[in-house]
Amino acid sequence: MMPRLPRCAPLPAVLLVAAVAAAIVLPAAVRASASSASATPAASATPAASGSASGSAAAGPAATPNTTASATPIAGSGAAVFTANCSGCHGDRGQGGFGPSQQAAAFPSLVAAMVTRGGISMPAFPQLSPAQVAAVSLFVATQIAAPAARTATVAQGGELFRLYCSGCHSSTGRGGALSQGRNAPSLADYPAAEALAAMILGRGNMPVFAGAALDVREQAAVALYVQTLQAPPSPGGWGLGYIGPVTEGLAAFAGLGLLILLAVWLAWGKGAAKAAPAAEPAGTAAGSVATAAKQRPAPGWPAALGLIVAIAGAVGFVAVFIAGDNAQKLGGTLAAGLLGLGFALAYWGRDLTSDEVEVGRYPLPPEPAAAGPQGTVSDVGAALGDELASSAGVFTRRRFLTTLLVGAAGLLGLSQLALAATLGPKSRGLFSTAWRPGARLVTVDGVPITRDALPGGGVIVAFPEGHTDAADSQVALLHLAAIAPLSGRESWSPEGFFAYSRVCTHAGCAVAQYEDEAQMLVCPCHQSTFDLRNGARPVAGPAARPLPQLPLAIDGSGYLVAQRDFAQPIGPGFWNLYA
Repeated sequence: MMPRLPRCAPLPAVLLVAAVAAAIVLPAAVRASASSASATPAASATPAASGSASGSAAAGPAATPNTTASATPIAGSGAAVFTANCSGCHGDRGQGGFGPSQQAAAFPSLVAAMVTRGGISMPAFPQLSPAQVAAVSLFVATQIAAPAARTATVAQGGELFRLYCSGCHSSTGRGGALSQGRNAPSLADYPAAEALAAMILGRGNMPVFAGAALDVREQAAVALYVQTLQAPPSPGGWGLGYIGPVTEGLAAFAGLGLLILLAVWLAWGKGAAKAAPAAEPAGTAAGSVATAAKQRPAPGWPAALGLIVAIAGAVGFVAVFIAGDNAQKLGGTLAAGLLGLGFALAYWGRDLTSDEVEVGRYPLPPEPAAAGPQGTVSDVGAALGDELASSAGVFTRRRFLTTLLVGAAGLLGLSQLALAATLGPKSRGLFSTAWRPGARLVTVDGVPITRDALPGGGVIVAFPEGHTDAADSQVALLHLAAIAPLSGRESWSPEGFFAYSRVCTHAGCAVAQYEDEAQMLVCPCHQSTFDLRNGARPVAGPAARPLPQLPLAIDGSGYLVAQRDFAQPIGPGFWNLYA
């Protein structure tokens, strides 16, 4: 017989769980407050700088670009500092030269960080005082940067970053692995202005993004977003280093540890409250009364509450699934259902059941009753059967809880059958996309793409006009004039423009990496690598077939259009049986 564990008092158990929770939560709170405090000045600097830029732009002609180029700079002013230190590389009007154009440097914070810290291709200027740095930063933002760039927002930059940059640098900007042993650098400690220069000039395996791919406003927006990645806000609490699922998984294990401690506390000393008291002599009336008083049945409402939560979670899961809402709500409703069921079972096992067995002599059967005046004998067994039959319809507490338990477990199981609807191919959805004959190629902002796009190379993520939200129809548009099209596809690539589906043929991920030097498209998820010099055929990774190519044409107005839909189904090869 297993030894009985002593029942733990509720207060020490609660204090134990609270101490463990505090040991995990308090460092997170301290770190979150410290990071928010350090991020506040940077965050507040950008709106102020933007506001000053707007104010200067609205003040009069002095705020228009390049209007002070012919004026005599005042000593110590931003124009004088720019002429003496910056114009040699960036041009006297910031138009570019040895250094990149300054037309997208629309926010003083971007310029100030670059001037103070320097970058890969630009030295720092420690000889400039803080006042001079502020003056030249404001001068570039208000007098040289294009007015359109001053309307850039962090939200727009985040969208463009996730579309163009996250495939190599990851969505958190912490860098990532590329093919052939290369890797994209982390942007956590990377000057945002240097990232802006890399977009304009290209660097190594990184293509040029300036021009048709990203205009000056979009370039400034991406640079602003890169700046926020260096001190990202944490509105939800501790950012966990913004590394990704590894750190989040460790936090999840810590949460599971707390749940295990809670379960141990619930199960600790199971049945101790139902033990017979040893102080009273058995068989006495006083002992019976005291035993009955100390063996009051545990309340059943906690278990009922947990089962009701489980039922609500199962119903909510099905409702969210039918509504087609996001995965976070699906996970939340399923978690609520499972936690409610688990809590109810833990409480039921602790307080609503007993593993005690009374051991003793069996009582002697009762003596048969004497015959009555009319000669009948009372049948005790029949009377007991009548009593049980009359009580069969009573809805007891145990029956109520059992009904709830069966309902909760059944609904949770049945709710998962809804996932079966997601299995298998969806009619012919992957065999037909939003591309139609004559559909113009547009950017994510809906701007049509002309034959003048990508004169210096690079890549544009293009969509069919009117369907910029069609994820299955996005293509990587490239200008590869030196690459010959495959036999039979000579008419698909007018003037060297190629368009390939961005849906990976391995598992349907986004083929978001473009390696300019190697002329490869790479899926960052499983490193499937597609050779653009050979019809986007896979040369590494698990993908088994090439990326489908979109046949292109150029209309009479010079816009790039689709001849028709893809010749092959997009996405994973298991949707069809031919390569």
